[in-house]
Amino acid sequence: RVAVQLVVCIDDRCESIRRHVEECVDECETIGSAGFFGVALEHRAPLDRDEVFSCPAQVTPTKRVTEQLAASDEAALRRARWRERWLGATLGDDASRSPLRGLLASLGNFVQAPRALTQLLFPALFVEPAHEFEGTTLLYDEHTNEPEGFTLEDQIALVEGNLRTLGLLERFGRWVLIVGHGSMSVNNQFMSGYQCGACGGKRGGINARVFCAFANTKAVREGLAARGIAIPEATIFMPGEHDTALDHIRWFDVDSLPLERRKEHERIREQLEVALERNAKERARRFADIPLGLPIRDSVARVRARCVDFAETRPEYNHATNAACIIGRRTLTRGLFLDRRPFLVSYDPTTDDPQAKTLEKLMAAPLPVCAGISLEYFFSTMDPQRLGCGTKLPHNVVGLLGVSNGADGDLLPGLWTQTTEIHDPIRLVTLIEAEPEAIASVLERLPAVKNTVVNAWIHLFACSPAGRGFFRWVGQGFEPYAALPHPLFEVGSSLDACGHTRAHVAPCLIVTERSERTKAAS
Repeated sequence: RVAVQLVVCIDDRCESIRRHVEECVDECETIGSAGFFGVALEHRAPLDRDEVFSCPAQVTPTKRVTEQLAASDEAALRRARWRERWLGATLGDDASRSPLRGLLASLGNFVQAPRALTQLLFPALFVEPAHEFEGTTLLYDEHTNEPEGFTLEDQIALVEGNLRTLGLLERFGRWVLIVGHGSMSVNNQFMSGYQCGACGGKRGGINARVFCAFANTKAVREGLAARGIAIPEATIFMPGEHDTALDHIRWFDVDSLPLERRKEHERIREQLEVALERNAKERARRFADIPLGLPIRDSVARVRARCVDFAETRPEYNHATNAACIIGRRTLTRGLFLDRRPFLVSYDPTTDDPQAKTLEKLMAAPLPVCAGISLEYFFSTMDPQRLGCGTKLPHNVVGLLGVSNGADGDLLPGLWTQTTEIHDPIRLVTLIEAEPEAIASVLERLPAVKNTVVNAWIHLFACSPAGRGFFRWVGQGFEPYAALPHPLFEVGSSLDACGHTRAHVAPCLIVTERSERTKAAS
């Protein structure tokens, strides 16, 4: 039975949280989707004049979503914004650009110094997850005053498209948790590099909220039923946002839940909290200043304190361990400890059409993104000074376009050393669960992607759903591939697999009491 379905980004950082959730949450399965969940939009926060795009970089959104506060909250926010702007103009950054006001700003820094010093010495006191605009109302449909609203047909098509891509057409659980992601840190000129790539370097919570708002609408579900996707009345789509640096999930629209379902959600949240703490403990082993033997709670506190430490150059390691991309059903990888190394893209070949149109979508968009991240890390690791950007410590931000190293005038194009120092520079190993003939036909329709395969910028493998075995792309086509035997060590949990070392860990088989019960039931 499946009661909870957690849909997260394909990001390699989400591989570990999926493992821990499957180990800790009852009757749960996890699914990997592009982190904008098919919702390309312009987003405008309350009182903001400008919109920001929350979608892949190559997409230009045509729809707008606005967040609206209650009247009393909006008035309070206006006063707070006015105070911030007044302080900024008289004592803050804006003031420092004027000679006279710059003197006042310098004096103002003395007033702020005690707080800054306290945060520098005791950063753990200032850990606070983002929670802005959690109580807002979304304006997104054609009946609002927004001219770029989503019509009912748009909403139905959007939800249907994403569900078909994921292969989630039946067997809906009582809870479908749609969780975007972002990352919190201070004093970080590379902040957007830690956010969701599928959201164009933004946080994905707004995309999750909009998708769930559509999927929970009665008219949308009626339209989906007419197209062959029947969502049970008891199923609730719940939006959230995972902070990958804090390992904290904040939930949106909890107040709209019925009381009995709210208690049920609270129980799931408690189990998720255990999974998040275990995930933070797993990440902690990569930081040299956190002892391997530290208890989980202490490790979590140390990991979260990094995000608010002005002197911390490694709030998290981002995609530093990426090595593979797996496009297929979760049954291929569930129960395997894969050390945060693969991008996991959910795809069910049994629900695809004969022309493999769904596979074509995944190979046309998510696969090049994963390959691009892999190559970005590959070149930045191989030549960190010329193809990367060296250590971030002496960097100066130039025109919000890039960074230069100290007084050096050249813009540096690549990644900083603090995110590549533990990276293993290999080309992306890509495994697709589909027949080799279907993959080859898709590649003929995607010449740019085929070039990356033919020229060996990625290593492409096929896993036949019909049981024909594995195939590897060599030269201009697939050849049968027989891998050498590889022993899988059995461990009791993810932490048992990696808690003893800071190095990469070979794949292990996680054999828990929960997995044994599942095996017995099947």
